[in-house]
Amino acid sequence: MKKQIIHKGCITPYPEYKLAKNFINAVILINDEKRALEFEKNLKAFLNYFKKHYLIADIPASTEIHNTLSQFKRNYAVYNIQKNKKGFFIVNPDALNISISAERKTVLLKTNTEINLEYLLKTLIEFGYVREDFVENEGEFSFKGSRLTINIPFEGLFYIDFLEMKLKTFTKSQNF
Repeated sequence: MKKQIIHKGCITPYPEYKLAKNFINAVILINDEKRALEFEKNLKAFLNYFKKHYLIADIPASTEIHNTLSQFKRNYAVYNIQKNKKGFFIVNPDALNISISAERKTVLLKTNTEINLEYLLKTLIEFGYVREDFVENEGEFSFKGSRLTINIPFEGLFYIDFLEMKLKTFTKSQNF
């Protein structure tokens, strides 16, 4: 399949249709936030119509330090670009100049491996997660007893159980 970059000067009435029908990945540059949301909605509908299941990720341009959702969205999109190499990435051109977490800051968890819990909790906070007593919203986590609960944005709620500093089980909530 071909790769394509589409920008705001596109003259096709529904470029979303052509993307969904003919491509498995693309970077779409859109200046207008409202148009980006509309584009994402239309692209999802056309991908559904063609029974294709590819990631659609929005890379926002917000640089507000307390806007953790924008940070999560950027990091999630870049992670998926590196991992999947397939998907549609809607980018505000201003977002291209914003730095993101380096790959070296990725935390890889495997069952039956020893985990430095202090480092893991510190890293979650550095990533922008908020520690709470009860996890209710995206970007929150709690650690009680030997269970770490994380609400990972765009993925859902995960439960990680530890036994003597080793990761015992890793399960995703069925409610998402």
